[in-house]
Amino acid sequence: MLQIPEQTFIEKFGALIIAVIALIQPWLIALWKKYCRPGRIDFFKTGKLEIGFNGFASTIGINGTLKGTNKDLYISNIHLNLSKKKDSSQHRFEWSIFRDTKLKLSGNKEMEVELPYGIMLSTNSPQRINIQFHDLNQQEIISVPYDELSSHWSKFLEKHFPINERTNSQEDNARIFSIYQDFSKTKEQTGAYARFNRELYWEESDYELEMVIETSNPIKEFKSHFKFHLTEADCENLRLNVLNLIDYGCNQLRFDWIFVYTNYK
Repeated sequence: MLQIPEQTFIEKFGALIIAVIALIQPWLIALWKKYCRPGRIDFFKTGKLEIGFNGFASTIGINGTLKGTNKDLYISNIHLNLSKKKDSSQHRFEWSIFRDTKLKLSGNKEMEVELPYGIMLSTNSPQRINIQFHDLNQQEIISVPYDELSSHWSKFLEKHFPINERTNSQEDNARIFSIYQDFSKTKEQTGAYARFNRELYWEESDYELEMVIETSNPIKEFKSHFKFHLTEADCENLRLNVLNLIDYGCNQLRFDWIFVYTNYK
């Protein structure tokens, strides 16, 4: 069989091979960027962390921007892992409420909220987020004394002021409030307060927070880490929400929930 000498092959086809490589190189790079290079999600925090304890149990609010790099990614879930340095306790928070990212200055405190949903994060379109995360495990725990408290109050109110005697007047509201003052001295209410108070785990300490962003196709996790500190005054303010939770369970909430805003460290 006739063989072409190597030197002759290079001389004959070398320029063509180089030209072909130069021609397809941009396509190869584009394909690698689209299908092979791993995507990345960066979180750019805005403002302060919002720490709360309310009818949803312990909450953490985060505001910022998500930016995708290299490829489009579908965010299927975001959760937080909280670690308290003082006692090494661990708590998990699930995304629960999407809040409006626009600030309303009209004086109306109403805020538009949505249930969580998947987010398509495009490389050319960063995504603003304002999410409140809830400790669902604690929420389930406090739901038991909360429901019991609500039931006891309904029975107490019906006994002292039957529903068929109420007319929804201002006089009725004043009478109901007076009855509620009496109810606040019962063992049912004091017992509920003690149980809610035990569940409040916010205390003066340093905390570590891990935000875990989960994607599908590909299934992957992207993590961001933060630290923050709560002072004794912060925790005393949050503890006032235990009283608010009691009032809330008896349809007597008179004050807004108290949140603490702390800096990222």
